[in-house]
Amino acid sequence: MNRDPSEGHLDGQVPFVTGGGRGLGRAFAEALAAAGAAAAAVGRSAGQVEKSSVQDVEQHLGPVDLLVNNAGVSGPIGPIDQTDPE
Repeated sequence: MNRDPSEGHLDGQVPFVTGGGRGLGRAFAEALAAAGAAAAAVGRSAGQVEKSSVQDVEQHLGPVDLLVNNAGVSGPIGPIDQTDPE
C-alpha cells in the first residue's frame, strides 16, 4: 500500500532520528515531517547530540513515539568470514 506523504498519516507522532544531520538520516527526518510527524533529528557527533537530547525533544514536542536509529560508524568491510569483529 503506497501512501501519499502529504496525507498526514503520522500526525501527532514524534519520531527521534539519530544521524539526522545529513544523508539518509536527514532524508528520513524530512520524509517523516512531510507525513505529518513532528520529527526531531540529531546528528551523530557528540557536539550535535548534545544540542538535542531526548529530554529536550520531549519537553518541546512531547513523548517520543518512534526511533530511527540511523547513526553508526563503518566497521570492517569485507566478507563476514574474513573480517575480525573486534
